[in-house]
Amino acid sequence: MQFEIFVHGTPNGQQLLGNSSEVFGRFVQTFYAANTSEITEKLRVDRLTIGENSALFYSLVIARGVLGDDGREGGYVALSLQLDSLARNTGQVYDLLKALYLTKVLGRIVRTKEGAKVQFVSSKLSSVGGSYIPELEQFVANYIKENIGLAGFVPIPSGENKGTPRGGVARINRLDLAENRVVSLLLQGSSIEISDEFPSQALASQVEELHHKLEASESRASRKLAEMQKAHEQATTSVEQQWQSKIDQLAQENAADKKKSQEQIRTLTEEKNSLVKQVEQIKTKLQSQEVHEYLVHNESDLKRLAQAILSLFGLGHSQQSSTAGRQEKSTSKTASLGRWMPIANLVLTLICALLLTVVLVFFRPSKGDNMPAPLPIQHDTIYLEKPAIDSAYLSARDSATLMHEGPSSVFSPIHDLDLYPNELFCLPLLRSLCTARSIPQRLASTAF
Repeated sequence: MQFEIFVHGTPNGQQLLGNSSEVFGRFVQTFYAANTSEITEKLRVDRLTIGENSALFYSLVIARGVLGDDGREGGYVALSLQLDSLARNTGQVYDLLKALYLTKVLGRIVRTKEGAKVQFVSSKLSSVGGSYIPELEQFVANYIKENIGLAGFVPIPSGENKGTPRGGVARINRLDLAENRVVSLLLQGSSIEISDEFPSQALASQVEELHHKLEASESRASRKLAEMQKAHEQATTSVEQQWQSKIDQLAQENAADKKKSQEQIRTLTEEKNSLVKQVEQIKTKLQSQEVHEYLVHNESDLKRLAQAILSLFGLGHSQQSSTAGRQEKSTSKTASLGRWMPIANLVLTLICALLLTVVLVFFRPSKGDNMPAPLPIQHDTIYLEKPAIDSAYLSARDSATLMHEGPSSVFSPIHDLDLYPNELFCLPLLRSLCTARSIPQRLASTAF
């Protein structure tokens, strides 16, 4: 395999560095005439016929942002590799020329400027010296030997193309690079330009595929989002319903508890009122019991006092003999009326107390009355004989008489009463009352 290396560009007009032929000279002029400012970097592949032989030219072109030595824009710098064989992998040749540019061209032929621009170092390419091209050829030989090998190249396919390519220019992105396509285009006489800046069909297909995937993903995401929103709304509605149900349940429970509490309060109030009534009843009963006990305890004294008052007014029996005559009758009633004796005694006691109160009120002397001197009571002239009557018989007689006989026979005159010595305490009082109110002396002397 044989190869040659060339450097050409526009430091100050188009210049060429290397042993070129006339055919190659005419070919280089196509680079100067072409619009090189649209692409920053590209690999150009051309098939030329030199003499009887075909040759392939792989040219790395740096175009956009290239300045002449005087700062003029619109220039280019290129490395062209002439081969008598076809590279099996065009991308490897691209990498070879790019490594050669970065190692041997940048910094010696051109230098970097601000703004991603490059500028020629000198106005003459030949200023780098006569050993520059052999240096480049040595770099290429070493790179092919170490990275590509002779097996990476095949003979150039035969064709009718002669001289300058006339089949137009085919632009291919490195992602779309295929060797069979490269060979087909070369046989057609087309010039091939390869760059990462060209639109890529593979990339476009990938982009379109990604776009479809994105649309599908967006559609799935939209459906998923709609499902999630619907599930969220359902969950929210369910939670709200549960909370509302719980609130209603709590409200009902509170109402029931309130009603129950009110009923309990009403029951307790009724119980309280009942207890208050019971306490009042108990108090009243205790008071009545106390009065009853007092009356029962003093029943004998009160009864004797009442008998004395009734005898004073002539409401008793007229003769003592009538008492004896009724004893036998009273005895017969004692057995049947014995159970009513406590009640009769209580009633009698109350009546007597009332009568005593009336006597004391109406017979009380007022101021200025010319009251006669009270009759002195001679205790030694009053003789009260107590009949030999059994105490049980007396009680039965008196009760029976008071309960079952008429007003004329209920009470006996005082001289008919059997009074004990302790019952005489009220006689002076009664005598004085009779004197103060001009009660007939006969009544007084009869009673006392």
